[in-house]
Amino acid sequence: MYGRLALQQQQENVAEKCGFSGPAWSPDLKAHIAWCGRVGPNQWKAELQKRKQQLDACTAK
Repeated sequence: MYGRLALQQQQENVAEKCGFSGPAWSPDLKAHIAWCGRVGPNQWKAELQKRKQQLDACTAK
């Protein structure tokens, strides 16, 4: 689930031309799944929320 949601957020980043980059904004599904497997649920949920907040701020402009 995390990988799919992270990828959707990256696609929104590109579609909205927000310009976010770095590992959190990778278009590589396998990288997101691997990261998620190394952390606990609280951490991956926080990462999804952080990206959502960044996207919300970008699209509100």
